[in-house]
Amino acid sequence: MKRTGARSEALLEKFRVVGRERVENVARRWVAIEGGSGTPEDVEESLRELHTLKGECRVMGFVGASTVTHKIEDAAKRALAQLTGQAGSLHRLVLEGLDLVEILIVEAPTAAPGPRERDFAERADAVMA
Repeated sequence: MKRTGARSEALLEKFRVVGRERVENVARRWVAIEGGSGTPEDVEESLRELHTLKGECRVMGFVGASTVTHKIEDAAKRALAQLTGQAGSLHRLVLEGLDLVEILIVEAPTAAPGPRERDFAERADAVMA
C-alpha cells in the first residue's frame, strides 16, 4: 500500500514540475508573440502546450487549473486571430491565467473549480464577449 502512495506522490511531483515548465514555456513564447517578435512556431507551440496542460491538469485531478487553462486557450486563440481592438486585454488575460495555473498546480488538486478559478473564468468570458 505504501508503494502505491509513493508512486502517486512521485507522479504528482513530476506533474507539478512538468506543468510549471509548460507554463513557463508558454509565458516566454507569449511575451515574444505579444511583443511582435514571436514566430509562427511560437504560436503553434503555445497552443499545443496549453492544450496538453489542460488535459494533464484534468487527468491529475486539478479541475480548477484545467478550467483556467481552457479559458487561457480560448483567449489565446482569439488574441491571435485579432490584430487590433481587444488583443491587448486578451494578451494580459493569457499571462494572468498562466500565473494562476502555476499557483494551482502547486496546490492540492480539487474536484471542482474554486472561487479564484470561477472569478478568472467569469472575467475571461467578459473579455471575450
